[in-house]
Amino acid sequence: MLRPYPLAALLLWSVFTVVKVGADSRHRGYVEAVTRIVTKAVLHPYPVPVPFPYPIRRTVHLPHTVLIRQPYPIPYKVPVIKTIPKIIHIPRIYEVPKPYSVPHLVPVPVAVPIYEDDPYPVYRHVPIPVTKPVPVPYKVPVPVPVPVPKHIRVPHPVEVRVEVPVFKEVLVKKPVVVQQPILAREYDQYRGGFPAFGHGW
Repeated sequence: MLRPYPLAALLLWSVFTVVKVGADSRHRGYVEAVTRIVTKAVLHPYPVPVPFPYPIRRTVHLPHTVLIRQPYPIPYKVPVIKTIPKIIHIPRIYEVPKPYSVPHLVPVPVAVPIYEDDPYPVYRHVPIPVTKPVPVPYKVPVPVPVPVPKHIRVPHPVEVRVEVPVFKEVLVKKPVVVQQPILAREYDQYRGGFPAFGHGW
Protein backbone atom coordinates (compact mmCIF):
# COMPACT_ATOMS: atom_id res chain seq x y z
CA MET A 1 0.00 0.00 0.00
CA LEU A 2 1.43 3.38 -1.06
CA ARG A 3 1.35 6.30 1.33
CA PRO A 4 -0.09 9.78 0.22
CA TYR A 5 3.12 11.70 1.00
CA PRO A 6 5.30 10.01 -1.63
CA LEU A 7 2.56 10.41 -4.27
CA ALA A 8 2.19 14.16 -3.61
CA ALA A 9 5.94 14.66 -3.75
CA LEU A 10 6.06 12.76 -7.06
CA LEU A 11 3.33 14.95 -8.60
CA LEU A 12 5.07 18.18 -7.54
CA TRP A 13 8.37 16.99 -8.97
CA SER A 14 6.78 16.15 -12.35
CA VAL A 15 5.05 19.58 -12.53
CA PHE A 16 8.28 21.46 -11.72
CA THR A 17 10.11 19.46 -14.37
CA VAL A 18 7.57 20.36 -17.08
CA VAL A 19 7.64 24.05 -16.15
CA LYS A 20 11.43 24.09 -16.21
CA VAL A 21 11.50 22.47 -19.62
CA GLY A 22 9.05 25.10 -20.92
CA ALA A 23 11.13 27.95 -19.51
CA ASP A 24 14.26 26.62 -21.12
CA SER A 25 12.49 26.23 -24.47
CA ARG A 26 11.57 29.95 -24.58
CA HIS A 27 15.16 30.98 -24.60
CA ARG A 28 15.98 28.38 -27.27
CA GLY A 29 13.19 29.40 -29.70
CA TYR A 30 10.75 26.61 -28.92
CA VAL A 31 7.02 27.21 -28.49
CA GLU A 32 5.81 26.60 -24.96
CA ALA A 33 3.23 23.88 -25.19
CA VAL A 34 2.16 21.42 -22.58
CA THR A 35 -0.14 18.79 -23.89
CA ARG A 36 -0.55 16.28 -21.06
CA ILE A 37 0.77 15.39 -17.65
CA VAL A 38 0.83 11.67 -16.90
CA THR A 39 1.15 10.42 -13.38
CA LYS A 40 2.23 6.90 -12.62
CA ALA A 41 2.35 5.10 -9.30
CA VAL A 42 5.90 3.85 -8.60
CA LEU A 43 6.86 1.52 -5.79
CA HIS A 44 8.92 3.35 -3.23
CA PRO A 45 10.85 1.43 -0.56
CA TYR A 46 10.17 2.17 3.07
CA PRO A 47 12.00 0.97 6.13
CA VAL A 48 11.11 -2.39 7.60
CA PRO A 49 11.73 -3.07 11.29
CA VAL A 50 14.67 -5.43 11.79
CA PRO A 51 15.36 -7.06 15.17
CA PHE A 52 18.46 -5.61 16.81
CA PRO A 53 20.75 -7.24 17.69
CA TYR A 54 20.36 -10.31 15.49
CA PRO A 55 21.68 -13.50 17.17
CA ILE A 56 24.02 -15.67 15.09
CA ARG A 57 25.52 -18.98 16.22
CA ARG A 58 29.24 -19.33 15.99
CA THR A 59 31.34 -22.45 16.69
CA VAL A 60 34.36 -22.00 18.92
CA HIS A 61 36.80 -24.91 19.39
CA LEU A 62 37.64 -25.63 23.02
CA PRO A 63 40.37 -28.16 23.87
CA HIS A 64 39.63 -31.21 26.01
CA THR A 65 41.78 -34.10 27.15
CA VAL A 66 41.68 -37.59 25.59
CA LEU A 67 43.48 -40.58 27.11
CA ILE A 68 45.74 -42.41 24.63
CA ARG A 69 47.50 -45.62 25.64
CA GLN A 70 51.23 -45.76 25.09
CA PRO A 71 53.32 -48.85 25.95
CA TYR A 72 56.55 -48.50 27.87
CA PRO A 73 58.89 -51.29 29.09
CA ILE A 74 58.74 -52.47 32.72
CA PRO A 75 61.21 -55.14 33.92
CA TYR A 76 59.87 -58.16 35.74
CA LYS A 77 61.40 -61.41 36.95
CA VAL A 78 61.14 -64.54 34.82
CA PRO A 79 62.19 -67.95 36.19
CA VAL A 80 64.99 -69.65 34.27
CA ILE A 81 65.05 -73.45 34.33
CA LYS A 82 68.46 -75.06 34.32
CA THR A 83 68.99 -78.58 33.10
CA ILE A 84 70.69 -81.11 35.41
CA PRO A 85 73.03 -83.50 33.59
CA LYS A 86 72.47 -87.19 34.00
CA ILE A 87 75.09 -89.11 35.99
CA ILE A 88 76.64 -91.96 34.01
CA HIS A 89 79.13 -94.37 35.55
CA ILE A 90 81.84 -95.22 33.06
CA PRO A 91 83.92 -98.26 34.10
CA ARG A 92 87.64 -98.00 33.61
CA ILE A 93 89.21 -100.52 31.29
CA TYR A 94 92.09 -102.56 32.69
CA GLU A 95 94.17 -104.83 30.56
CA VAL A 96 94.26 -108.40 31.88
CA PRO A 97 97.44 -110.28 30.92
CA LYS A 98 96.90 -113.71 29.52
CA PRO A 99 98.67 -116.66 31.24
CA TYR A 100 101.72 -117.76 29.30
CA SER A 101 103.83 -120.91 29.63
CA VAL A 102 106.84 -120.77 31.93
CA PRO A 103 109.70 -123.26 31.34
CA HIS A 104 110.20 -125.62 34.23
CA LEU A 105 112.12 -128.81 34.88
CA VAL A 106 110.51 -132.21 34.63
CA PRO A 107 111.94 -135.36 36.33
CA VAL A 108 113.25 -137.79 33.77
CA PRO A 109 114.46 -141.32 34.69
CA VAL A 110 118.18 -141.76 34.09
CA ALA A 111 119.92 -145.16 33.78
CA VAL A 112 122.63 -145.54 36.43
CA PRO A 113 125.17 -148.31 36.09
CA ILE A 114 125.46 -150.65 39.06
CA TYR A 115 128.87 -151.87 39.98
CA GLU A 116 128.75 -155.10 42.05
CA ASP A 117 132.46 -155.19 42.71
CA ASP A 118 132.68 -151.82 44.30
CA PRO A 119 133.57 -151.85 48.00
CA TYR A 120 130.98 -149.27 48.79
CA PRO A 121 127.33 -149.62 48.27
CA VAL A 122 125.92 -148.14 45.21
CA TYR A 123 122.37 -147.10 45.07
CA ARG A 124 120.35 -148.19 42.20
CA HIS A 125 118.53 -144.95 42.01
CA VAL A 126 120.50 -141.82 42.47
CA PRO A 127 118.37 -138.80 43.23
CA ILE A 128 118.44 -136.28 40.48
CA PRO A 129 117.75 -132.69 41.35
CA VAL A 130 114.45 -131.67 39.89
CA THR A 131 112.95 -128.19 39.88
CA LYS A 132 109.34 -127.73 40.75
CA PRO A 133 107.07 -125.59 38.67
CA VAL A 134 106.37 -122.48 40.63
CA PRO A 135 103.24 -120.46 39.84
CA VAL A 136 104.01 -116.97 38.62
CA PRO A 137 101.83 -114.40 40.36
CA TYR A 138 100.31 -111.70 38.20
CA LYS A 139 97.82 -108.95 38.87
CA VAL A 140 94.32 -109.03 37.48
CA PRO A 141 92.68 -105.60 37.03
CA VAL A 142 89.39 -105.02 38.74
CA PRO A 143 86.98 -102.25 37.64
CA VAL A 144 86.84 -99.51 40.22
CA PRO A 145 84.05 -96.92 40.16
CA VAL A 146 85.35 -93.46 39.49
CA PRO A 147 83.43 -90.47 40.90
CA VAL A 148 82.00 -88.18 38.23
CA PRO A 149 81.34 -84.54 39.23
CA LYS A 150 77.71 -83.49 39.01
CA HIS A 151 76.68 -80.22 37.38
CA ILE A 152 73.39 -79.05 38.84
CA ARG A 153 71.76 -76.00 37.29
CA VAL A 154 69.59 -74.01 39.65
CA PRO A 155 66.95 -71.60 38.21
CA HIS A 156 67.32 -67.98 39.21
CA PRO A 157 65.22 -64.92 38.30
CA VAL A 158 66.25 -62.81 35.32
CA GLU A 159 64.96 -59.33 34.53
CA VAL A 160 63.02 -59.12 31.25
CA ARG A 161 61.40 -56.00 29.82
CA VAL A 162 57.63 -56.05 29.33
CA GLU A 163 55.54 -53.41 27.59
CA VAL A 164 52.87 -51.84 29.82
CA PRO A 165 50.25 -49.38 28.49
CA VAL A 166 50.62 -45.78 29.70
CA PHE A 167 47.85 -43.22 29.52
CA LYS A 168 48.85 -39.93 27.91
CA GLU A 169 46.76 -36.78 27.87
CA VAL A 170 46.21 -35.26 24.44
CA LEU A 171 44.42 -31.97 23.84
CA VAL A 172 41.65 -32.32 21.22
CA LYS A 173 39.66 -29.33 19.99
CA LYS A 174 35.94 -29.62 20.67
CA PRO A 175 33.42 -27.28 18.97
CA VAL A 176 31.30 -25.11 21.30
CA VAL A 177 28.34 -22.99 20.20
CA VAL A 178 28.79 -19.31 21.18
CA GLN A 179 26.28 -16.59 20.38
CA GLN A 180 27.62 -13.49 18.63
CA PRO A 181 25.44 -10.40 18.03
CA ILE A 182 25.23 -8.62 14.64
CA LEU A 183 24.53 -4.88 14.43
CA ALA A 184 21.78 -3.80 11.94
CA ARG A 185 22.10 -0.29 10.45
CA GLU A 186 19.21 2.15 10.20
CA TYR A 187 17.42 3.06 6.99
CA ASP A 188 19.23 5.65 4.88
CA GLN A 189 16.49 8.01 3.69
CA TYR A 190 18.81 10.03 1.40
CA ARG A 191 20.53 7.21 -0.48
CA GLY A 192 17.64 4.79 -0.28
CA GLY A 193 17.67 1.13 0.68
CA PHE A 194 19.37 -0.72 3.50
CA PRO A 195 23.16 -0.79 3.49
CA ALA A 196 23.09 -4.29 4.93
CA PHE A 197 20.99 -5.63 2.04
CA GLY A 198 22.26 -3.35 -0.79
CA HIS A 199 20.96 -0.15 -2.35
CA GLY A 200 18.22 -1.76 -4.44
CA TRP A 201 15.82 -2.22 -1.54
